[in-house]
Amino acid sequence: MSSQSVSAEQIKALHAKAESYLVAGNAQAAIDELDRASEDLSAYPTLWRLKGVAKLIQGNNTEAKLIFEQLEGSFGDNPEFLNHFGVVLRRESDFIKAKEVYERGLELSSNEPALLSNYGNLLIDLGDFQKADDVLQKAIKIAPNHKDARQNLVRLEKVKGSSQRNKNESDISKTSSSKDSFQNYDKEAAADWLKLASTAQKEKNYQEALLFAQKAIRAQPDFSAACKLAGEILICLGKKSEAERLLLYGILLGEDDPSTITNLGALAAGRGEGQLALILLDRVLGIHPENQAAKNNMETVRRNLSDGKLVSSLF
Repeated sequence: MSSQSVSAEQIKALHAKAESYLVAGNAQAAIDELDRASEDLSAYPTLWRLKGVAKLIQGNNTEAKLIFEQLEGSFGDNPEFLNHFGVVLRRESDFIKAKEVYERGLELSSNEPALLSNYGNLLIDLGDFQKADDVLQKAIKIAPNHKDARQNLVRLEKVKGSSQRNKNESDISKTSSSKDSFQNYDKEAAADWLKLASTAQKEKNYQEALLFAQKAIRAQPDFSAACKLAGEILICLGKKSEAERLLLYGILLGEDDPSTITNLGALAAGRGEGQLALILLDRVLGIHPENQAAKNNMETVRRNLSDGKLVSSLF
């Protein structure tokens, strides 16, 4: 499909076909269809955006982010685009930019439940619990059966409960110096350190990334995203037991996101615990059947189990 000969009708037809695959839950088929049409989809913004959404559904967040960043100028005033872009940025731990993107979207469409739900979820990450509650309650009021908004409210209560327990423990053990108290968590600094850690990770400066992630956790010890990122970095550094501990902290303090559970499954497989790895990976695929990393790991684990390289029992 060359840019000189393609017609608007052809683009519309291809978009409809790829979108039908996405609706059917087959993101890879949508990507295959788009890739067959052109080697340079970036010349067709509507198709390029659709591929970004497909990558997002698969859990290929870095690729999705690159696509959405290239498209930002083309769809900067589109609330649906901004909603997807915000999801990508949050998954890539760029919380500051995600907040800006969601707020831009809500300026254009202040009563869009999906935007409100995702913005509320981000506010939980940032520790702004009251505002998160207000935003999520607004989403529920507009759309009472909005599944994601209700799940995010459950997550909010879970995280608030964890934070309150941390506060109570801090109140019991604190000394006369107030600098160690829970109230002095520097959430803004934590978000800044996390952004630096994420950038360093992408540049494969893992020691520097770990240092920044540690600073984020020190600034805000209940920062689940920082714990998860630190766990990912530790995997890259070969420190698997430490990585597992941080990933588990991240889940306990935050949410059971697919990337973290997939990493825990891979770590379990690396220890030879095939059955546990299968359970974790199956949990990811039950919620996100198009998650490519979980699919690949599942195939590897099953192959190694059949070859006798992994144990098939938890005990």
